[in-house]
Amino acid sequence: MPPDQFRQVWGELYDQLLVEERARSKTTISNRELGTRACAVLCEAHDVLDGKAASSSEKAYDWMQFCYALGLYRETAALFAFVFQDDLPEWAYERARKVAEACRARLV
Repeated sequence: MPPDQFRQVWGELYDQLLVEERARSKTTISNRELGTRACAVLCEAHDVLDGKAASSSEKAYDWMQFCYALGLYRETAALFAFVFQDDLPEWAYERARKVAEACRARLV
């Protein structure tokens, strides 16, 4: 069956099935549990910033993305100090650098 014909005959049903399948991939989680999990990740990042724990560049990069998504610009900018150019692909390091720069600009 050619794609055009498939779309005419099955398009709407196919789209509905895709939506239903995608909906099943969502995790049901309470706001309280979500907050608890987010706090645990943020506490790990804070421990590194407080000098209580060590971090890899990859982990610091992940925390930067997490903090940035939550609008925690101070943490995002500060975590860049734990990201080393030799430890990450060039695109990732450049992204981290630009995000940290943007966050520092927001703090001024």
